[in-house]
Amino acid sequence: MNPPTSPTPTAIEQEKFEIRLGEALNRAGLLTPAQLAQAMWEKADTPLMLGELCMQHGWIAPQDLYPLIPVELVRIGEILMLHGYLELEHIHQALIQQRQHPERKLGEILVQQGWVQPHWLEWALDKQQRLRRQKGAANSWEVMVEQWSTIPDQPPLYVSPLQVAQETYRVTQQYKAQLERYQEQIAILEAQLEQQRQQQQLLVEQSLQQVADHQARQQEQQQRIAQLEAQIQQGTEQQKAAQQRIRELEEQLQAQQAQGSAQLQAAQAELEILRRRCHELTEWQSQAKHKLQELGSQLQEQQKIQQAQAQQLQEQAHLRHTLQQMEAQVAALNQSLQEHQHQLQLAQSTKQRLTADLAHVRQEAAEATHRLQVQLQETQAQLRETQDRLQEAQAQVSQLQAQLQAAQAENRALAAAVAEARRTSPPSAAPTPAPEKARPETEDLKALTVADWAAELSAPESELPPQQYLGEEDLEALQRATPWVQRVLTQLRAAGLIDNAGIETVIHAWEKEGGTFTDVLAHHSGLKPETVKFFSEGGYSVQLAGGRHVADYLKASGLVSAAQIEQIQKHLPPGGSLCQALAQAGILRRATALYFERHFGGQKPRRPLREEL
Repeated sequence: MNPPTSPTPTAIEQEKFEIRLGEALNRAGLLTPAQLAQAMWEKADTPLMLGELCMQHGWIAPQDLYPLIPVELVRIGEILMLHGYLELEHIHQALIQQRQHPERKLGEILVQQGWVQPHWLEWALDKQQRLRRQKGAANSWEVMVEQWSTIPDQPPLYVSPLQVAQETYRVTQQYKAQLERYQEQIAILEAQLEQQRQQQQLLVEQSLQQVADHQARQQEQQQRIAQLEAQIQQGTEQQKAAQQRIRELEEQLQAQQAQGSAQLQAAQAELEILRRRCHELTEWQSQAKHKLQELGSQLQEQQKIQQAQAQQLQEQAHLRHTLQQMEAQVAALNQSLQEHQHQLQLAQSTKQRLTADLAHVRQEAAEATHRLQVQLQETQAQLRETQDRLQEAQAQVSQLQAQLQAAQAENRALAAAVAEARRTSPPSAAPTPAPEKARPETEDLKALTVADWAAELSAPESELPPQQYLGEEDLEALQRATPWVQRVLTQLRAAGLIDNAGIETVIHAWEKEGGTFTDVLAHHSGLKPETVKFFSEGGYSVQLAGGRHVADYLKASGLVSAAQIEQIQKHLPPGGSLCQALAQAGILRRATALYFERHFGGQKPRRPLREEL
């Protein structure tokens, strides 16, 4: 399908966007180059956009496509489909009817078919206007997930990808909120641990300072006790010296009693002084003993303080043990958080797999329903045709019976005339007819003239001899296949590369074995893989590569080698047909040569799509 001669700017922008979208899907690994080429080829025959066509084939999912589509390009039908009120097949059928009747609107067709209600369209239009208020947002999927809602009093009729994504988003937000709460708790615990570490460090420093002060005071007290003990020992020695002096004085007094009374009084006075001094020393000694007892009590108090400090150290050790337990709890919380995150990832992956399985099952169910409907319609048509044929056959039988009776009457009359002639004339030998020369069943391709070839090429395809069908089984086998498979097999049959029996064999093998259709076709038809690839793409890759001549398409199909084409072109007269020469040389079948001459013989050099835009 060729693009319009004077496209509007909107159509050009849409075409450019689809080119960028296809390249983005290819770079992201969501589409292979072959799938992209097939989608671009099929897009010419379908009103669906490129992304919708890829979703119809099941190559990509909505959550992979719509993150690449801006919000201003989301249409009302897509909004209803993503919210579970419409299916993609409904949109496809409505667009086909709109293409047949351009004056009708898409919403009018959807309402007339009974697929949507009028107030659903109003709700979708309001949703579209709210989306377009956020113009500039490149990821329409996130915007629609955040704004997901349903029609009042009308639950979704189908599985909504947005609802599934919104539930996933809600669960993710819950896990994120729980994760933030865990992180806040961890931060609070870490702050408490840091505060307890600081308090413990302060208590340790205070305890060490108290121990150091106590040791200094204890050293001072011990020094003071040593000084007091030295003073007591000195007083004791002085007392002993005084007692010794008293004894000496008494001896002197006894020895000097004879001396005068003045010396006696002086001695007595000196003795009294010494006695007072000895009494003072005794009192001082008692005071020193009392101070020593006070120092001992102070020492006991210091020992009690040391015991209290030891108890504080034990409490600090207990606090350290508690701190270690809290750190272990924090580690357990971190591990639990990691397990929750792992479970969240597993749940998300399981959800994605289930969503893909559901989409695949829905697609298979839709295809099976469509095939059954088509088979039912074909069976009814065949039944009506069979009834018509039966009536025609009965009429023909009646005519044949009348003709048979007339022929029998003529035979009886001829037999009577022959008997009469034999009686009246002598017998004569009848001449033996010469045997007719048998015509060849196959036409000699080398005897095909240029005029005959041109006549066949100029004849429309509707006037060509029809393909020989095996029966209704072949039609049923083709109808069970998808439109793309039907197109590929029809083109191969038109090219004379496969017959109806081969088509039935391939379709039955594909239904039985499964797998990729192109692999099954190459295996059971005996065609080369490059031939299958060429007809599955319709030569679109050659067009994209700038194919200029039918020889380019023949080489890409794998039916003719480059050496064979070069050899034929050496002997080809000016203006001669390459396909006709290949058919006359026996390299190609006549049907295959006619197919390539009709479809690719008039191809002009095709520019790349970007240059055409």
